Amino acid sequence: MEFIDMLASAGFTNINARSTERYTALHRVAAYGTSGDIQRLLRLGADPAMRTYKLLWTPVFAAAKLGNHDTFQALAAVSPERFIHASDVRGWTLLHVAVSSASFGIVEVLLAAGADPHRLSIPAAALLSNGLHGRCLAAADIVAHRGPGVLSAYRRALRSAGYDVDVDVDEQGDIF
Repeated sequence: MEFIDMLASAGFTNINARSTERYTALHRVAAYGTSGDIQRLLRLGADPAMRTYKLLWTPVFAAAKLGNHDTFQALAAVSPERFIHASDVRGWTLLHVAVSSASFGIVEVLLAAGADPHRLSIPAAALLSNGLHGRCLAAADIVAHRGPGVLSAYRRALRSAGYDVDVDVDEQGDIF
């Protein structure tokens, strides 16, 4: 952030400059920075609605993917109320992204804010792990793909958000 501050003090105004994948400084800070860094970039005019090229992620998606609870909270505070329902090019919501990376602190925040654990993605073929291609996925499908430890954590997060959870997984990995 010192570099950004130095550029800003020298008159640099393109705070929303993008990489070839269309990531902005705010995307990078959402992934690896602090809430203070987010606040500084926002004061300099960073746009939290800018999307990346392939996945169409806003910065809050980067925070969810990397499990950066601090920056996630800072971005959630400046996002429209409906941000928990936003999706990427695969139809993945923030909840899908957070469970895929086992970011369960963020999963709990999303569920408490009203994220729908039953919402299905579109049947995407690209940008997915093996075993998930071409399927409409709920968060629980992604969790089942990740294994029993992640499933247990997801069940705790659902219970914490007030869901009555009784989960059975059959031999094909389907969740009931």
